[in-house]
Amino acid sequence: MPLTGRIAQVSANLAETDMTPLQQARVDYEYVTSIMKYDKSGTGWGRGDALYACDVRRGNCTDFHSLFIGLARARGIPARFTIGFPIGAAKSGEFLATIAGRSFTPAGVWVPVGCVRGVEAS
Repeated sequence: MPLTGRIAQVSANLAETDMTPLQQARVDYEYVTSIMKYDKSGTGWGRGDALYACDVRRGNCTDFHSLFIGLARARGIPARFTIGFPIGAAKSGEFLATIAGRSFTPAGVWVPVGCVRGVEAS
C-alpha cells in the first residue's frame, strides 16, 4: 500500500485541522464515494490497487476500499481490509449481497467502513 506520492498528495489536500481521526476518516470516505464509480469494465480493476483507483476513479469494492485505506494510512489513521457477509434477510428495498467491510480505528476501536454501498453501479 503506497503511502507516499500521489496517495500522500491527495490525503494532504483532504486534510483538515482540529479534526478527530474519526472525522478525518469521514472526509476520506466522502472523497472516495464522491469520485469513484463502480465499474468493472476494461482491465486493471479488482486488484486493490490504491494508485489505480486514485487515478482511474473506478473499479470494484476492493479498489474503493484500497483507496480509502491508503488515504487513511497516509494520515496516520490505522486501517485494514476485512471481508464478511450479512446474516439474515434483507428488508424491503435493501441491497443484500456479500459485503466487504473495511475498518479503521480512531481510538483503539475498529469501526466498519463500507465505501461501495450507495454508489451506483454502471
